[in-house]
Amino acid sequence: MLYNATDIVCTAFAGPNDDGSRCECTAGYYSDKNIPFACFACGPGTFKSGKGQEDCSQCAAGKVSKVGARTCSFCPGGEEAVAAGAKGGCTKCVAGTFRKAQSVSTQSGTANVEATVCTPCAVGFVSQEEGSMRCELCDGGSQANKGGTGCEFCEAGTYRLGQGSKAPGGLLNNHGLANKNVSAADLKAAQESDDALVPSVCTECAAGTVSTIEGSTECVECSAGSKSQITTCVSCKQTPDTLYAARRSSKCSGCVSPLEIRAGSTAGSIDDCVCPEGTYLSSGT
Repeated sequence: MLYNATDIVCTAFAGPNDDGSRCECTAGYYSDKNIPFACFACGPGTFKSGKGQEDCSQCAAGKVSKVGARTCSFCPGGEEAVAAGAKGGCTKCVAGTFRKAQSVSTQSGTANVEATVCTPCAVGFVSQEEGSMRCELCDGGSQANKGGTGCEFCEAGTYRLGQGSKAPGGLLNNHGLANKNVSAADLKAAQESDDALVPSVCTECAAGTVSTIEGSTECVECSAGSKSQITTCVSCKQTPDTLYAARRSSKCSGCVSPLEIRAGSTAGSIDDCVCPEGTYLSSGT
């Protein structure tokens, strides 16, 4: 289609320059020197912001464009540009990776700086589906697998608290960080944050405590007269009965010979060591 300028006729997708002396391709279109008086749309992955005879420019890394584009744009959250120049458009982030959506600052009106490509989840976090915009912690008693694509149960002998639980050292925030110095304000900020502070992974039970099954959210203390052995509490009782252990012990201790454990006692301390029945300690022993 042709139309009249001031004193010239321009082809489709073209218009007169500022002084009306010649025709120029409009934004999103370029001219081919080998084909006079014709304008062609910029291809995918390129753009042209204003009118003129210059060539289309390639989109910046992480940005894409459609045919005849005046600008390039970021892929939606959960997606990334297929290749340099983004000729292939956008593709979803694979499981185990994520990408936030680009946001616009309400103060400056400019785009906040976000990753332009999909990023692997931090250790301890997962994204289990394609196209994820964030990674999340697994439920208590489980942790992220190696690729961050799913959760797996903590092994027996280990545990992991759930988000927002109380930890022995103080408050546990939603990222699994136990810290007695975490203030209520800091904890609230951490719970509302999308950023990973300290990812949670399964932790070995402390000495004197055990978890007997997979997927444990806590370890239990061994009772007096027993010791911890990774996944179970083992009695100190033997024949002759000479060993004792306090509550939450990782080993059994022995009575001084010839003392033995008092019958019917919990065998929880050295105070339960007595002379064998029918004997006594002589003076000066």
